[in-house]
Amino acid sequence: MHANNGRGKVTVKNQIYLEDTILLNGSLTRHVKQSCWWVLIPDNNGTNNYYKVLLHDGKLIPKGNQEIGKIGKLKSNGHSGFNLDGTKYLSYSAFDGLSLMDFDRESGNLSVQTFPLHESIFNGAQFSPQARLYISNGPTSTGGADGLVADTIAIWDGKTATWGQPAYFGYMQTGQDCRIYMTTGYCVPFIHVIMEPDLRQLRCPPAELNVPTCNLPYFPNYRLGQVHLIAIGISK
Repeated sequence: MHANNGRGKVTVKNQIYLEDTILLNGSLTRHVKQSCWWVLIPDNNGTNNYYKVLLHDGKLIPKGNQEIGKIGKLKSNGHSGFNLDGTKYLSYSAFDGLSLMDFDRESGNLSVQTFPLHESIFNGAQFSPQARLYISNGPTSTGGADGLVADTIAIWDGKTATWGQPAYFGYMQTGQDCRIYMTTGYCVPFIHVIMEPDLRQLRCPPAELNVPTCNLPYFPNYRLGQVHLIAIGISK
């Protein structure tokens, strides 16, 4: 970027790419060729439709859509995402529960939809670095799931914000350090952290960070395809 002393400038704005009732948090993972990214966007209008887009050289290239699984309800209160190697995809809605699918990084096709722990999840779900599933199943507890079995790893300890709002377990995001971060909802100034999510038996409960936040940003796995080491909870 050379404009504005290296800060860049907006060259195109107010251009509608996809006019539909879509879920805002589309998910990204690298194409097998590494030079471009898949963007997967669920429809948010009570359908089973997913829009597929390739991001390449700063351009959005439409790759059609796919209808898979049951026709759900509105997904506005939910989120979606890939595991770190981009081969598994989850879509969660407070109305429909959780669905898991396999993803082909070459064709962009979804397949093998399952519904583990259906309608038992309250706030969110996320994959650990080695694709173990974590869920916040109810406002007061969170757990790790293997197949259809979930183990409770933490229970809400009663902590609240100064105005009385509980610091429940909320939306999840796997960080570049391979830890799982959870919001608490309602702008409560804490973040829960699962320090070693790949351990079947965690050595300690989720830590709490005093951070003023209302939500977590979405980060894809920028390192996918690169050679790096994944230790227990730490990526080097």
